[in-house]
Amino acid sequence: MAWDESDCVSLPHKYVLEVDSKLLFNRVRGDLPSILQFLQDEGHIKGYSLDNAASLGDKVKGFVRGRLCYRTDIYIDVSPLVEELEDEGEETNDRK
Repeated sequence: MAWDESDCVSLPHKYVLEVDSKLLFNRVRGDLPSILQFLQDEGHIKGYSLDNAASLGDKVKGFVRGRLCYRTDIYIDVSPLVEELEDEGEETNDRK
């Protein structure tokens, strides 16, 4: 069965999360869809849409920041998740 976007409910809220660590950006980009799916399965949110995930910068300067855009039917604060992952990343960086 083909995906038909007209079957989806347009959700009014759009949120952007920006981080300045490439490792953290990749972790959040990988973890956030699973978290939103879990919240939807548990009935905490009605739905979600991951609009895009983009890393900003160029080949000379490297990674500058990462931006994630997503829509949900209610506001979700993911900053505690980001802080947790950031702290976890700091602990692993000392092995360089």
